[in-house]
Amino acid sequence: MNSNADPQKTVLIAVPCYGSRVLPRFGQAREFFFAEADLVAGTLQGLQRRCWDLYDEPHLVRWLRREGIEAVLCGGIHPRFQFALYAEGIQVVWGFRGEVEEVLRQWLKEGDLANENQANPFIDETGCQPRRMIRGGCPRRSNQGETS
Repeated sequence: MNSNADPQKTVLIAVPCYGSRVLPRFGQAREFFFAEADLVAGTLQGLQRRCWDLYDEPHLVRWLRREGIEAVLCGGIHPRFQFALYAEGIQVVWGFRGEVEEVLRQWLKEGDLANENQANPFIDETGCQPRRMIRGGCPRRSNQGETS
């Protein structure tokens, strides 16, 4: 990662993964992709896989903070992890699925962190983080409740 980058326009992001895909549950994560995102240019730099060693640092959120992570993009996340990350100053956006690099590029295109005028774009007035809805919904859930 480029430690000489301008902190005003770059952010270090962690994405929990399995293989090259976004892990569905943050709480099960042991491997992450770290990426430095240039919010002004809309580019990714230094995408690399990192493994969390729970014997070295038993607290996942503290490890992410120590590694300089400023934001987490993930599939699903339990509220206790959301609050722990928020308490460490790490922003969270969840509801993603797919290939990590594709998810990061889509997120950059939408510009979630680029709007500095919002107090916290991840938390609404009720204190809850907005969920990203998956386009088309879940095919298994769309048929629930229907009778033949």
